[in-house]
Amino acid sequence: MPIYESVMQEKPPIVLDIGTAYTKLGFAAEAYPRKIMPTEVVMTTTGIRKRLFDYETLGGAVRPASELSADDLLPTSVMPVYIGVQIMDDIQGSKLRKQRHPRGDQAAAWWRRPRPAPNGGEDQPTPAPDVDYIVSDNDAVIQVPGLLRESAYEIMFEASNERDSLPHLILRSILDCTLDVRRALVESLFLVGGGSMVQGLLARIRQELQHLLTEDPFYAERFHGELQFKFFNAVGKQNFTAWLGGALCGATDLIQTRSLVKETYLKSEHVPDWSNLCDNRPTGS
Repeated sequence: MPIYESVMQEKPPIVLDIGTAYTKLGFAAEAYPRKIMPTEVVMTTTGIRKRLFDYETLGGAVRPASELSADDLLPTSVMPVYIGVQIMDDIQGSKLRKQRHPRGDQAAAWWRRPRPAPNGGEDQPTPAPDVDYIVSDNDAVIQVPGLLRESAYEIMFEASNERDSLPHLILRSILDCTLDVRRALVESLFLVGGGSMVQGLLARIRQELQHLLTEDPFYAERFHGELQFKFFNAVGKQNFTAWLGGALCGATDLIQTRSLVKETYLKSEHVPDWSNLCDNRPTGS
């Protein structure tokens, strides 16, 4: 049975959001996706399932276009948007991935240090409990220690000479913008993606940003006035908020001017891309 049966003559646009872990599928103007499935493909020769993003070869010197989905869309990206316009020149990104970090042991050792006990040793924070994770392939059970769960997100805040942690990316992206939009960007931060759903992440980012503004000389000299970082609340879950934006865009009249019909594709065999200058030239140029 199809997931959607319509009596209308015109079918609504289908919105796809292919993420690193899951792909979201639904129709325009809807509040939630109809399907959320793993981002996997089945090899036609072997029948083995393989993750779609494993085909990306960002580290190669020469990369064929068929092996690269988006070179500038890094796993952790910060994009400034002002009055609905993306400021493309000021995008900041860092290749923070889910692989084991070389300094992961140092982060775990940091969490082993005795934490300051408020109120003279009373009301100490309860450590995170251990969690059993079931592997569906062979019904095996992996126990994830609470210490590891606490220290996993420390990679996003680790200090380094490259200054590529998440708080630094946010501040650098705001600094690259013009002076008249910086305060508006500081007071309207919005995090999307499954990684932003962890409990306490927004409070930690706000604390780190305020700390850098006051303690880091580089930012203290460039940001002026009393600034308070504010975050927007997502309408739904953060892991499909990007899909929701596409669903809202597909429900407007913009879809008529930016869409590609089947007859046009069969004639040109080319899909317009926002990163291709040939597809974004003004009419007559």
